[in-house]
Amino acid sequence: MAVDNGRAPGDKDRSDRGRKEPPGPPQTHKGMMGSEKAGLLITHMEQRLEQVRRAFRAYFLGFDRLPPGDLYRAVQKEFREFQQQQFSVAAARFKAQNVLARWNMLRATWERDLVRMEEGRFPAHTNAGAMKGRHTIDKVDDLE
Repeated sequence: MAVDNGRAPGDKDRSDRGRKEPPGPPQTHKGMMGSEKAGLLITHMEQRLEQVRRAFRAYFLGFDRLPPGDLYRAVQKEFREFQQQQFSVAAARFKAQNVLARWNMLRATWERDLVRMEEGRFPAHTNAGAMKGRHTIDKVDDLE
């Protein structure tokens, strides 16, 4: 039974005028990543970036005697794979680009500082507090 409300079946009510249809679910193509999975991956990469940043900071301040080479290479491999990902949501692409830009900036800084250390032009391990044990590795970020 059809309800007769004085309108043709395809006509919209006057209250619907000016309203746009809500967008449907994001289109996912082969190789494209949706927002939930993308968010988890971006969060994971931010955490890995922070791990390497802290490890290099501890090394450059003199808390560690060796640079974090194994960790750095593992995270570098993850970032190479991360760079190949395609994101279907603009917000995820934006965040991914920011994480990649931050990684590239920090990587260039670390490599430059390592070269300077090898050449003897980097004031490595000059933090007297770190050498005397007055600071702990947990307070490395507070030294800035």
